[in-house]
Amino acid sequence: MTFVDNYLQVVVPNQSSELRYEGDWISSTHDKALSGAVVTLPEGGKGSILYEIRGTTNILVHGILQDFTLATDENPNFKLSYEISPHDPTVLYSTFGGRFNSTSGWSLELHYLASINGLHPEKIYTLNITLEALGPPMVWFDALLFNPKPARNIDNALMLLDDDHLMIHYDSDWTIHIGGVHATSASGSKMSLDFDGISIKVYTLWNTHSRLSNATENSSASWIVDDSEPQTFVVPAPGPADVGDRLKYCQRLLFEVSGLSPGTHRLDIMHHGTDATWPLMLSKIIVQNAPVNQTSAGGNSRANITRNDNLKGITIIAIAVSISCMVLVVCAVCFIWYRKRRIATQKTKQAKTSEDVDRQSTLHRPYDSSASEPEVKGRPALSLISTSLNRYPHEPMSPLVISKDGPPVIVQGSPSPDTPPPYSSTSPLSTASLDASMGRVV
Repeated sequence: MTFVDNYLQVVVPNQSSELRYEGDWISSTHDKALSGAVVTLPEGGKGSILYEIRGTTNILVHGILQDFTLATDENPNFKLSYEISPHDPTVLYSTFGGRFNSTSGWSLELHYLASINGLHPEKIYTLNITLEALGPPMVWFDALLFNPKPARNIDNALMLLDDDHLMIHYDSDWTIHIGGVHATSASGSKMSLDFDGISIKVYTLWNTHSRLSNATENSSASWIVDDSEPQTFVVPAPGPADVGDRLKYCQRLLFEVSGLSPGTHRLDIMHHGTDATWPLMLSKIIVQNAPVNQTSAGGNSRANITRNDNLKGITIIAIAVSISCMVLVVCAVCFIWYRKRRIATQKTKQAKTSEDVDRQSTLHRPYDSSASEPEVKGRPALSLISTSLNRYPHEPMSPLVISKDGPPVIVQGSPSPDTPPPYSSTSPLSTASLDASMGRVV
């Protein structure tokens, strides 16, 4: 919760598990108490309340005093003492005794029983409140209040805002009355508050001695939280039992809203009364704080901190495992992709190599002996010597020149140096047979 340090207080109600009781304490419901109940000791009883103080420089003991009987130092009505350990000489105490009576002209229904200041926020103290009831119950314990320092965890604390807190916004129809309350008699006047928490309580305070109003009729007002339907509540006027000659403060709960989800909410209050009805007065607002990631509040803040730390550890482990699994999956996918691509590349190379080999075979095909001989038109001059050519491929062939007027003339060219020497055996075809085939006898 955002707050101004000097205006916000943490409330430790008398039902808190942070308090340890010793003795025969008894509890009773009280609608004027911040805790909704008060505790005291029966006549003749003695008991103590222990509390660990940390993260603050001051602490207030809140309680109720009423109808004291005159007593002397030798005959007090009760004894109320306070002790801080370890002892610190810089700590200042301001306490109240028990020497008040019904003829003293005043009584209190709401008061600070003690104020302790000068604490070191870095230190941890133990507060011991001891009450000894020497007569009928005259003092009741309500709650402890302190101003938290930034180092103090307030995730699950009850936060008290006075009526002049800077977070509360009033319109121009509200005024500040003696007694420390904001009040309005105008119909339609509004106030608003943005808060973080799961519940909120709004209190009023009567100062019956100063007579803030002469009206005796109850008034009415309504509240809205977020977008909910308006809820009407009664603003009670003091009754005959509340009005007297004594100075009397009466704090009372106007309404309470609970069951809210953790997070930010907005409270709006509108007054519906007039000058003829009792004015609407606001003295205090108490908000039950709660972390946003928590569905329930209350209990020991240390236990909540431990649960949050364990949750953080489990969350970190889960995140680490998830990241590791994702990395393994990505690596497996990359490996499979690389393997498939490599196989495809090898197949492409093999296909290309085979294609090149086929192309080279087509371009440089060897001599085919089965190919048909070319057709020669005219006089077959070389057909008769084909046998000789096939049998002796290396024997040079002499060009044959056919003359128009005479027999064919064989032109014997000069032998080439590379031409192998002629074979010694004679061709099976003699010159005579060659001449006979050509129709001439030489």
